[in-house]
Amino acid sequence: MPTIGEAFSAYRTTYPARPADVSRVRFDDELRQLTEAEGLRNLDIPPCTNVVFGGPPSSDGEAAAEKYLWTVLPSSIPFALELLPGVPFQRGRLAHTNLTGAREAHSGGEMWFKDSESIFINGGSGRYGPRSPEELEAVAKAFKESGYKVASMGWDVGVNAPARSVRGDPKWL
Repeated sequence: MPTIGEAFSAYRTTYPARPADVSRVRFDDELRQLTEAEGLRNLDIPPCTNVVFGGPPSSDGEAAAEKYLWTVLPSSIPFALELLPGVPFQRGRLAHTNLTGAREAHSGGEMWFKDSESIFINGGSGRYGPRSPEELEAVAKAFKESGYKVASMGWDVGVNAPARSVRGDPKWL
């Protein structure tokens, strides 16, 4: 089994890190770095312990309590619950830039743990979203190569962006 770094190596080479899109930042604390004490974690090969299990939404607003945000940084995959109890943010929830301290990242999205070895992902990040269906597929394959069973929500061709909810059965890689 490869390490997380090895599993994401080809993805990182093909899809370089880029600055965060901060055009929609409304509050200063959207750019501050979340700490480990507040709930920031780094993904490692499965099993992933001490996570909240859940499933992806079939429409907007569902499955919020179990939703994690993730980003691919040059040397790690930070993730955290979007709604962290006891961690006040002016907008009421984390932003992907809280996982990175607003530094460059390769991509980001949302994730739900079905169990400690199975994840649902999408590219739902306004700051670091995958730039194409091919990039979303490549990052999903990197998660799979690291040992996770992965279902991707895919690409919404109607809006030319990553799908944010599941339509029908999820596509397991």
